[in-house]
Amino acid sequence: ALEFLNDAYFAAKVGIGTETLSTKLTVSGQQELLQLTRGGASDTKWFFSADAAKLYIAEDTSATANIKLTITDTGNVGIGTISPTTPLSIESSGADQFIKIENTATYTGLWMNDSGTNNGWQVLSGYTDAVSSGDFAIREYGVQTSLTIKQTTGNVGIGTTSPIVPLHVSGAAVNDPSNGTGGYEVMQIFDTTSY
Repeated sequence: ALEFLNDAYFAAKVGIGTETLSTKLTVSGQQELLQLTRGGASDTKWFFSADAAKLYIAEDTSATANIKLTITDTGNVGIGTISPTTPLSIESSGADQFIKIENTATYTGLWMNDSGTNNGWQVLSGYTDAVSSGDFAIREYGVQTSLTIKQTTGNVGIGTTSPIVPLHVSGAAVNDPSNGTGGYEVMQIFDTTSY
């Protein structure tokens, strides 16, 4: 064993378990590659391990038990699963599990972008230039008024961020719509059966 009681400095590359040095630090071995702990007997240990296709981060007992995070050679990330099939796969067997996205300053949400450009849809909470803090909104990118649910009243707005009744629809009316009844309409409920 090699032991350093004080600071150590290496001017060149270091290899652990290998003499083929391709980087500043190269570690080679079966499964367990690195263990991190504060040093106390009761402290949680974290293991970094790898096989031919995956990198694992595991807690406490060993590199192959209690795996918390997996990264595959294709770039998929798994939380709670060692076999992620999508860019991000999250699994849990506990009750009442949630994915939490939090912003302590303004708003937060999900952006589903199309074709790598500013397109697609956004699911938002408290979007400051469209709805009040705590309101829920689904909107097309760049369109402030797609759909809003008010936190304070539960009112739903389509085409408006300030619904004043349980269902508030706002938009340009269509003259003589497709049902052929004539008039101007902003909402249509149409049944193609005889009922």
